Amino acid sequence: MKLQALLLALVACFVAQSGCGPAGGTQTKITNRKADASSQWSDDLFNFSLENLNHLEDNDCEEMLRSTQQRLAALQRPQTAPGKLPQDALLASWPEPDMLRQVVSRLNQWVDTQEKPAESKPDPMLDTLPADLAKLPMVENLGQVHFTAYDGYMLMEAVWLRDASRSKWAGGGSADELHVARSLFDWTVRNIQTDYDTPQRVPQVPWETLFLGHGTTWERAWTYILLLRQRGIDAALLALPGEGSSPEKKLGEESLKPWSVGVLIGDKEKKLYLFDPKLGLPIPGSYGIAADKSGRLDVQPATLDQVVANPKLFDRLALGGDSPYWAKKADLKRAVAMVESSPMYLSPRAKRIESRLTGEQRLVLNAEPSQQAARFKAAGVGEVRLWNLPYTTLQRRLALEPNAVIQRLLAYVPFMSSPGAPLYRGRIMHLKGRFFDEREAIAYYQKARPRNQAVAEDLSKFAKAAFESLSLQRKPPGGGLTPAEEKELKQEAAWQAQQVAGAIIQGKLAASYWLGLIQYDLGEFTAARDYFSVRTLQFGERDCFWATGAHYNIARTLEASGERQKAIDEYESNIFLRNDSGNLLRARWLKERDGAGF
Repeated sequence: MKLQALLLALVACFVAQSGCGPAGGTQTKITNRKADASSQWSDDLFNFSLENLNHLEDNDCEEMLRSTQQRLAALQRPQTAPGKLPQDALLASWPEPDMLRQVVSRLNQWVDTQEKPAESKPDPMLDTLPADLAKLPMVENLGQVHFTAYDGYMLMEAVWLRDASRSKWAGGGSADELHVARSLFDWTVRNIQTDYDTPQRVPQVPWETLFLGHGTTWERAWTYILLLRQRGIDAALLALPGEGSSPEKKLGEESLKPWSVGVLIGDKEKKLYLFDPKLGLPIPGSYGIAADKSGRLDVQPATLDQVVANPKLFDRLALGGDSPYWAKKADLKRAVAMVESSPMYLSPRAKRIESRLTGEQRLVLNAEPSQQAARFKAAGVGEVRLWNLPYTTLQRRLALEPNAVIQRLLAYVPFMSSPGAPLYRGRIMHLKGRFFDEREAIAYYQKARPRNQAVAEDLSKFAKAAFESLSLQRKPPGGGLTPAEEKELKQEAAWQAQQVAGAIIQGKLAASYWLGLIQYDLGEFTAARDYFSVRTLQFGERDCFWATGAHYNIARTLEASGERQKAIDEYESNIFLRNDSGNLLRARWLKERDGAGF
């Protein structure tokens, strides 16, 4: 794949057309100041960083597209492009907004105006990390006072998680923690499409899962746990002994089978409420399955002590006599809570930022796993450990081969492939829960949906730009191209034009899918179904990346609008639904709505 020329074509076609610069304003700038240690200067530096973190939708997308193109070109020819790659494959696989670079730079200037903090001891649970994971640079550098490029992405992640968790369409402003936990779980299941987890797949960190809108079962669980963290609610992945585990032996993580997310809720006495991310459903309590007036399922989650006392509650999760729910009573007594404490949440420098933020600006940037462990044990969990997934994900990402880095970067090209980068801006505003104004999600998503005919008509422009770029690269000094060379380049340019058009269409389908999710949140179920079934799937299910999420949300929309039998049919018959057991359970519970068991 001629990626360099492809990205050059993108730059030539779209940057030149529109000047993909900041939308609706310019970045905050500090000018005519001397870098001294004054309180005002220090505050300016910190506030500048915070402002940029909160408004990354205003990033200069022209610069981000160019830097992505340079990264891809360097990955193809690393021996001829020294210094073009970050120091590791992890950073190389992420497009870097210029505003994020400035965040890190200004934070480090701010650090230099502060008194050196007292040394702090790492949380004792960090000592339980396997030796190879403890050697990750993010772990070894926990104690340093200056921020890294990796920290910039993690701060961006925390801002997006905070904004999504507070959105009225996700967690809302409710003070009822159980309501928040249920709402955020449902939002996560509807908004993050499930991926197949294969050895070849590149694992994702939560900001990628959130921004891209898809991830594996356990990446969704990881994201859900961090959404809850931003609302001040403790949650952990609960794991049970796997097949053949001996009751006499201590369980290694390889002997544990991930089970559910346990969410700690309560005032004086906290209970552990259970949500099964593989099923996409709460584990229902004794009277846990109900329906609202429209017939939409309303599942009240069970607590860990309830299922320990009455494991027959799992019978509601069996698909039949030959398909029982896999968790057993004996296993429940050996449940292990795997707490999320990825490097940023153990970092004193992140905690230092958290201490300065209050009110609407507040971010949770500190996990304190030992304190979490005590709370989980008080709720009935016998053993608590660090969850290795965040660390193994970083380990695998740091070791990616160039081709995998290229494929990862290409996943972001549709966000920058239309004039003005409306998909990029719209996605951030969607996560903020801001839908309606001309510089918010709906308007941006609509701009990312050009007519198919218009894209087809622009193919000649794309091909011309690609041909000009290729000619500049291939034309010998002082000479011209032969007719045969010119023909070959025109064929290659036509192919690249198809790739550019394909990126725009990918962006259009994503925008259509996300508009369907917004219409669902707004209660506009007819419009939501149209976006899912007609606009997202306009080229057919087999050729649409979003087929799984679209069909699941079609079923949810039918359920919400009271079309119960159609919803049941969709849950039971659609081959594109990947969490099959959960969908079959929803269908069965809908059938039972008017029966004694409901």
